[in-house]
Amino acid sequence: MLLHVLRDTSENTALRCSQPLMLLHVLRDTSENTALRCSQLLRHTLLMLHILRDTSENTALRCSQLLCHTLLTLHVLWDTSENTALRCSQLLRHMLLMLYVLRGTSENTALRCSQLLRHMLLMLCVLWDTSENTALRCSQLLRHMLLMLCVLWDTSENTALRCSQLLRHMLLMLYVLQGTSENTALRCSQLLRHMLLMLCVLWDTSENTALRSYQLLRHTLLMTLH
Repeated sequence: MLLHVLRDTSENTALRCSQPLMLLHVLRDTSENTALRCSQLLRHTLLMLHILRDTSENTALRCSQLLCHTLLTLHVLWDTSENTALRCSQLLRHMLLMLYVLRGTSENTALRCSQLLRHMLLMLCVLWDTSENTALRCSQLLRHMLLMLCVLWDTSENTALRCSQLLRHMLLMLYVLQGTSENTALRCSQLLRHMLLMLCVLWDTSENTALRSYQLLRHTLLMTLH
């Protein structure tokens, strides 16, 4: 609630609004209720990003930095409880939706969005455990990220390169997601099929992009052997 009170048109106040995320580490203890309050606080912070955002490039930069801090805080929130694991995965899904709000016409903003997606892929390693339900949520998150590539895509060659790099990172993540269970293996193969479909979106008349798409197909085929 205080974030709304603190906010005005000045740059400095907007910066102060981003600082409360740091307090989450202080607030956290071993009790489940406190962990729940921390995750609720993170959700409110994500909603506040829409209020904080304006046409200023600096404010957009602070918003993306805030999301990065939120991703790091998820590691603090994580424990062995299944409910907490569920809340963490829900938070990551909300962040993917926020990328659409953060995205603007500027090339720098598009770059920050793709970097945020890369951070989310790394966070999946933290979310992963031996539970079958958590494995399912991780694979669903990867599918949402593939859909987000459509939003990030534009006519710029640099953005096309970043999109193809993101897909390569996702292919590598499948090795982490792969487990001994038959159901997990099935979901991994389904993810690979979705990636093949995504190549149609990435494809354009540029020779370089065509080459990258072809290379991605080779990587995908190699991954299916594992």
